[in-house]
Amino acid sequence: MSHTVRSRITTAVPAAVLAVALGVSLPTPAAAHGAEAPPSSTGSTPIGTWDATVTLPDSGHQATFAFAAGGVACMSFGGPGEFGGSGLGTWWRTGTNRFSFKILHDVHDPSGTVVGWVGVNQQALQQADTFTGSGVSQLFAADGTQTGTTTAQVSATRRSTTHADSGHSPATATRPASTPQCGEGT
Repeated sequence: MSHTVRSRITTAVPAAVLAVALGVSLPTPAAAHGAEAPPSSTGSTPIGTWDATVTLPDSGHQATFAFAAGGVACMSFGGPGEFGGSGLGTWWRTGTNRFSFKILHDVHDPSGTVVGWVGVNQQALQQADTFTGSGVSQLFAADGTQTGTTTAQVSATRRSTTHADSGHSPATATRPASTPQCGEGT
């Protein structure tokens, strides 16, 4: 499933509702363990838009991540005619130059049909405008049935220090207006 990054959002159901339905725990931005601490006092901050390579045991793909000061995290991958997906979650500091994030994202086939969901859980180490992360993701069928887990590694380079790099940020196309979006609350 190796694909180039393109901006396409197909998630029409709020990630928080899906997280509850799938039993995935996503901390709220308010409980994000100091996500808004000033960079000068605690090291680097992941706020901004990132181009990433996600490596799985048997495949990988390119992705875009965006992290906002209020603890909101977003990701998207794929594009029209490709397998892809997008999702929403949270990030929080875990130490100097370290942060964690959880994102629930859909996976859709090339026709746009949702074929599953992934609950991403990553622990990351940031060095200026790069970060590496690793973790275990939960895998779900389209009906919400958990089908397994997989390890994942992320290697990313910051594209922008703004949270909404217009035209490329995993924001919204069909997400309901009441759903938090990447960049809100900053």
